[in-house]
Amino acid sequence: LVGALIISGLAFWIGRRFWETNRAGWILAGLSFSHWPIDVLVHHGDMPILPGNLGDLPMLGFALWNYPIAILVTEGVMAVVGWGMYMFWAKRQSGEGRWYVGPGIVAALFVLVLAMSASQLP
Repeated sequence: LVGALIISGLAFWIGRRFWETNRAGWILAGLSFSHWPIDVLVHHGDMPILPGNLGDLPMLGFALWNYPIAILVTEGVMAVVGWGMYMFWAKRQSGEGRWYVGPGIVAALFVLVLAMSASQLP
């Protein structure tokens, strides 16, 4: 957790430095930090709070990997939300242009990955 916060701080600094806005920094920091709580959902009690598990604190993890259907649903929801955000951004950026091409390609790839994942379920 502490390591994820440090990396997020570095990502914030990079965003501010290269794109010269706090917004870019916060977006990069949020994206980099979001990986840790998502990992806590799926890992088997092996996520330390402090680097190297200093202080021998309890390890975190909800072991969602034990439930393939739950993983498929969770990752599907995250992918759909991310795709929706991308679609909104693409439409806003291009105005009346062909904004739907990029989101359409991503949607096709999403369906392909979903079909491949579903074929691996017990």
